[in-house]
Amino acid sequence: MTRTSSPSDIPSIACIRCRHRKKKCDHALPKCGECKRAGSECVRFQERKPRDAASVPWEYVKGLEMRLAQVERSLANCMVLIRKQGNPSNQPLPGQSTFGIAATLDPPSLRRSPSTVTTEAGSSLQSSSNLEIMERMQEINAERSSPSLAASRDGVIAMIQTPSATHDNTFLPNPPSDDDIGLLRRADLACYFQLVHPNWSFLDENVLVEWFQACVEQKVPSNNYQSYFVQMVCAIGALYSSPSTRGCPHIARSTSLYSQAVVHCLPDAFLQGPSAQLKAHLLLLVYALHIPNHFQLRDNTGKSTLEIARRLSNYEAPGSFTSLDATTTPAVPETCEDRGLLIHCYSVYEVIASTWPHRLHELVDVLDEKIWNQSIWLTFDGGLIDANFEHLFAIRRTQSKIRRFWKQMRTLNGQSDYRIQNIHEIKAELDQWKGMIELISSNTDRSTNCHPLSMLMLYNYCICCSFQNELAVPNIDDHAVLLTAVSENARCFRRIQEHRPMVYCTWTTLLEQFTVGIILISCFWGTPYIYRSTAFQAPDTLQALEDCGSTLSRFANRWKDAEVYYETYTLLTSQTPISFTDNSDFEFPDQLKPQISGLTQTLEERGVSMAVLAMIGRIISSPASSRQYP
Repeated sequence: MTRTSSPSDIPSIACIRCRHRKKKCDHALPKCGECKRAGSECVRFQERKPRDAASVPWEYVKGLEMRLAQVERSLANCMVLIRKQGNPSNQPLPGQSTFGIAATLDPPSLRRSPSTVTTEAGSSLQSSSNLEIMERMQEINAERSSPSLAASRDGVIAMIQTPSATHDNTFLPNPPSDDDIGLLRRADLACYFQLVHPNWSFLDENVLVEWFQACVEQKVPSNNYQSYFVQMVCAIGALYSSPSTRGCPHIARSTSLYSQAVVHCLPDAFLQGPSAQLKAHLLLLVYALHIPNHFQLRDNTGKSTLEIARRLSNYEAPGSFTSLDATTTPAVPETCEDRGLLIHCYSVYEVIASTWPHRLHELVDVLDEKIWNQSIWLTFDGGLIDANFEHLFAIRRTQSKIRRFWKQMRTLNGQSDYRIQNIHEIKAELDQWKGMIELISSNTDRSTNCHPLSMLMLYNYCICCSFQNELAVPNIDDHAVLLTAVSENARCFRRIQEHRPMVYCTWTTLLEQFTVGIILISCFWGTPYIYRSTAFQAPDTLQALEDCGSTLSRFANRWKDAEVYYETYTLLTSQTPISFTDNSDFEFPDQLKPQISGLTQTLEERGVSMAVLAMIGRIISSPASSRQYP
């Protein structure tokens, strides 16, 4: 190979290796010999233009190192414990408490029946042969069964071990003990930390127990901020202290605790630091999601939603991620400790926004775009955050992306090409998130949100939100995707209810399962018999129809305001052409249209999304023969 005499004589033609790999080559001239064989001369090495050095997120790297060290220490402690005591979890005893078994769900095998689980559990009980471990476990069980330790958790264990028929639960808390005073009950506190706190763990359990004791002993004023948190926690826990039948005294106690906390104690809570103020607002929203009345964005609930939206929109990037061109380092309003609290705030905000989008649009539409832009910095802060928690935060941001996408579709008048492209991109992102469930989820975590079935349920609900909206009518292929998603969602929720029936007793869950049921029905109405695949008659699909009805029935037995959702689903299901073998046209009966129209009007007043109302409208308005299919 010959070199050119001057830079100006560099030939414009060279081999592929020179053209594509020269910028990565360490030599001024490559030594591959390809140019010589091709009859061309090598191109000289072109140095890159000087650029700004990249900013290394050292805080994030340090956080990863600290997390790795923490995991290694936990693993070492577990290994030491196993060597000392053996592994008693693999050898349960005949007299052993079944609380751990009842609270632990099976891995996400949707084809595994409860009878199979019972058989396997029975065979494992018979295989225990280690006498030393048996004696040790009997001692532990004797200690755990002492009255002093069991008094506050007996009711909780009884509820979790109750079968799926939640409204048949006959458990009632024990009468007030010496540790209770007024409306405060230690059983309500235990219910909150057993059923609600694992999914919304923004409060310190030890601190709340101390504050509860101080309130019982009247060591703090009745209008103190500590009393606010104790009363709000007990108000939420009281909703779980019974099957919550209509007129139950625990509902009245919960309402009284809430009123006292808001009227007398909330002003003092707002005088505390920023973190305490944010927790006070967040606790109000968590209570609003659990009360046995339909959710309303008004009064204190609306104010708390607006304040949380304002705090999320004002969140600033950590100092290690500021631009090199910045002359001053902006102040970081939140510490690493508050990052988890803000992620909880973002999750609650997104739950409300996805379930009641039009009501939230009127309240915080101006801040919504800024919240989306600033929330990306919550993923880079270097703090020690659980991987499950971060994974759930990732799909909450995907939910925000879905909402923003449909908001853009309104301005674009529903362009089909743009819609199809973005929906498939969102689905690819969701599929990538789903692929990590097996690696990140945990079926032994106290938080039900971290269980693989729960994550799978959330994934399928996001699929439904991305493919179903009032701005576009799904086609045949979309209905096939929706049918698979809603069937799996309904089955996952039913399996969760078999083991933890009280965990997801919230209005958001009711609306989600009602939406899933309506989408499932609309798939049958939107797909004529000649276009249906075998999935429409699959046992899993038919089981999903039954599961949705059973779920809405339990909510209707629990809450009076939930009756309209069950009645609507039952009426539509009774007229849905599940098996239609004569290939003729089908339409909704005219004599039932006034009844379903009245139910739809009630649903609209309750704030049901326009997407669900549009699906119901398409079912009752036009026969299948008048629709156009690709």
